[in-house]
Amino acid sequence: MCVMEHRLRNIKQLNNGRICRVIIKTQLFTSLSMTVGVVFFVVLAIPKSPIATIQNIKVMETAVAYEVSVTDAEDASEPESLVIILKNQFVDYVQPLGVGFNAGLFEGLEPGTTYDMMVVGNKGFGDITLDHTTVQTEGFSGGVIVMRSELITKNDYDYTYVFDVFLGTFEGPISDYVVSYGMIYTHGDNGEQSVFYERIEMTSDRERITWDGVYGYGYQAHIKLERRLNNESDEAVLLDEIYFYAPFEVDASFYVEEVLGHMVTGVLYPVFTRIPEGIFQLTLKSDGLVLRTITITKASLGDSGYMVDFAFDDLDPNQDYAIELSASYVNPDSLKEEHVVLETFEFPAGR
Repeated sequence: MCVMEHRLRNIKQLNNGRICRVIIKTQLFTSLSMTVGVVFFVVLAIPKSPIATIQNIKVMETAVAYEVSVTDAEDASEPESLVIILKNQFVDYVQPLGVGFNAGLFEGLEPGTTYDMMVVGNKGFGDITLDHTTVQTEGFSGGVIVMRSELITKNDYDYTYVFDVFLGTFEGPISDYVVSYGMIYTHGDNGEQSVFYERIEMTSDRERITWDGVYGYGYQAHIKLERRLNNESDEAVLLDEIYFYAPFEVDASFYVEEVLGHMVTGVLYPVFTRIPEGIFQLTLKSDGLVLRTITITKASLGDSGYMVDFAFDDLDPNQDYAIELSASYVNPDSLKEEHVVLETFEFPAGR
């Protein structure tokens, strides 16, 4: 029997979040003089992430500032494919984005002009628009705070942020306009918050301010622009403000108190800020083998609220051991599930 096979069509269809690839093959059976069509369906799921949201747009006469949040729980975005585009029929401006919080500024625009702003990414099936809006440049009164992601730098233990403050049409002396910035600390059982601000008086209609010491371990930061109404009091009008977090880093540490031959004891200090469903684990190992694991959740903290005592017993005094501290959590910036080893302590039980 002679069989001839022809691939007739290879069709890609995008439908309800799925790609359906249809392959139709025709087989000719010469002895029977008949044709049999066989259809094969291969369904490929399109990931829902990344997801982008244009959160905050500030329009000026010749500039537009933006803030964009991008999450990618499925780690589906193609490297370097995330961009924000500002365009009209005459010009296109493109700036790169990353997963997490983004902020930037398009400058040198035409006054009184309408532009399309869109966030574009690639999930592996070509560029798609993740969010979109329309803006029009125009003059403004008061002032705005503009952050720029490309001006953020990572230090050993914290971050340095550089941001710009613009004044539009304003009243009174320029020194009445004050920029304040500080970290927000939450403490106590009732979640009481306190902020210690640095303050700078404006000296021109555009100031660039450098802020050192922005922590990335779950602390929220606050910048505000106010106009003082009376130099003799704290009365002021709020013109603009930004709340943000530095790129998230998980924080925890442990301290070994005693090594007593057959037992080791210590204290763990986990930090659940921004990851209330996170899990910390202390794993006892010997020669690379896992012997025991202690799992700590936020509920494990009990009345202390910030520490947990731990112990590993029945140790062999002649054996070497290691305690490994790890964390599993959903990154609040990207929504990705992550697992990291934070610290390892090695010791001979008999020391």
